[in-house]
Amino acid sequence: MFNKNKFSQCFAFILLTGSYLVPLAMAAPQDSASNAEASRFEKETKEQSAAANRRALLPSEAIPTEKAPEEKGAPDLSFTLTALAVKGSTVFDDKDFRPIYGPYLGKRVTKKELDEIVSQLKALYDKNGYVTTIVYIPEQEVANGKFEIVAAEGRMGELRIEGARSFSSELIQRYFHQAKNKILNLVAVQRDIMRLNQNPDLSVKAVLSGGKEPQTSDVTLKVTDRFPWHFGAGWNNRGTRLLGKQRELVYARSTNVTGRNDTFFANTGIGTWSIGEGLIYECPVTTYGTKLGFSYTYFGMRMGKEFKALKERGGTHVFSPSVSQEMFLSETFQLDADAGFDIKSIRRFADDTVSSNDQIRLPYFGFELTSQDSLFGGGQFIYNPKFVFGTDSFLGGSKWASDKISRVQTGGDFFKYQQKLNRIQAMPFHSQLAVNTGAQLTPDTLPYSEQMTLGGMSSVRGYPEGDYSADTAVEVNAEWSFPSYFIPPDWRLPFADKSLRDSIQPIIFVDYDYGRLNTVNPGERASKNLLGAGGGFKISFLKNVFARFEWAKALGDKPTSNAGPSTFYFSVQSEI
Repeated sequence: MFNKNKFSQCFAFILLTGSYLVPLAMAAPQDSASNAEASRFEKETKEQSAAANRRALLPSEAIPTEKAPEEKGAPDLSFTLTALAVKGSTVFDDKDFRPIYGPYLGKRVTKKELDEIVSQLKALYDKNGYVTTIVYIPEQEVANGKFEIVAAEGRMGELRIEGARSFSSELIQRYFHQAKNKILNLVAVQRDIMRLNQNPDLSVKAVLSGGKEPQTSDVTLKVTDRFPWHFGAGWNNRGTRLLGKQRELVYARSTNVTGRNDTFFANTGIGTWSIGEGLIYECPVTTYGTKLGFSYTYFGMRMGKEFKALKERGGTHVFSPSVSQEMFLSETFQLDADAGFDIKSIRRFADDTVSSNDQIRLPYFGFELTSQDSLFGGGQFIYNPKFVFGTDSFLGGSKWASDKISRVQTGGDFFKYQQKLNRIQAMPFHSQLAVNTGAQLTPDTLPYSEQMTLGGMSSVRGYPEGDYSADTAVEVNAEWSFPSYFIPPDWRLPFADKSLRDSIQPIIFVDYDYGRLNTVNPGERASKNLLGAGGGFKISFLKNVFARFEWAKALGDKPTSNAGPSTFYFSVQSEI
């Protein structure tokens, strides 16, 4: 269903905000290139928004249906079947039924064989989602071996919605696509429910009951929802030495901003010599998985430590309109496509003089595939390829080898391919293994902002944040988490949804990155291998308090500078 009024309102919301933000992205009088730190803040903002405002792929619960009454017939029925007709079918044609009854034609059949045909016909309807259809043998006189079976196709009756509070019944009804008196398809019903249940503050279950009219079923959607606005704060040491290692974070998010199932995320991160701000909005324009969105991030900094006297400062503005579309959705598989355009303005100042000015314009498209399986106890794959095309001389994009480009012999014209391939795997003794891989491949020499940064808590632990920047790089992270077996299983905090043993989980991990430069400029290193290993704890309480404490040691190439024998990381976050 496409609602023009809803589309217009969402577009107006994006346009109104964009009209304020685009000039910042295009002009930005105080921009600078803090490169790795700014890129990482932009990435973290988008990843945190995606994780908070969208529930992972979840199998829908089975929808209860009434069983068809057991058919009765003459047990001594026996004849040679010459023709069979399925009356009442509008969903399937005879060509769909013939593979089922065809093998019996010209043969002598009894009630047993006829029941087998009925069972297979019913299975065909069930497999395609028409589980309320009843297939049965009517009373009849068999003449010349011709036989009839009836398919009483179940139809949609009344729709009722119960329990909706923070999400309107009108919104939920728009996502339900089964029209009254049309053939009822429960696969389509489950898909509609899965779309609704992707919202982390909304849970919908469907219950079927007999309708008032013959061959109809009423559907009741039982809704459990939460207040869609959330506020949180955090503290971590994921910053860099020159900008301040410790960072304080605050954010606000909503999963139903204007009552249209639209999402909003805004955050601010503050370091000793830096500040970052992010804003993301996404609005459904159809109820079949089409969404428009935009994101905007700003990162400003003033160099500290030994560079403080030089008065180096700057900022990065990134404005990104985008569109995404659900391509396929089932209980175990989801495929989404997205495309967008990143507009980046990155400037650095030495005192009051512009020392570099990168204007990067990046059309892109990509996919996200999520698949669940029962392999070795069950797990989930996530595959996310992305194709990025840098353009120069477009909307003020930087030309190659511009005198103000931050990295010599680069510009706005390039191509890069990025991907993520992650696996979460159930392991013995209630433990879990997470393997995350990533890659960036390019034939070109990239500006600093488009390089892949290696090292740090989200890359290779044991190395400083942004220890190395590469044009082409690959990474692998493996983390194994366990329940705290030493804590009695029945210990539980008040109001906790899980035991203390599961709330405090020890972890061990190994991280590896390899990166290289396609062109090595003076003062740059051609390539680097980063290998780190360590352990720690991850903690979650009451669904809204999260913490990680990790120790890691660098085992690969020597860190660039200012790294001790081991590195301690912490991250604490709370949300209401």
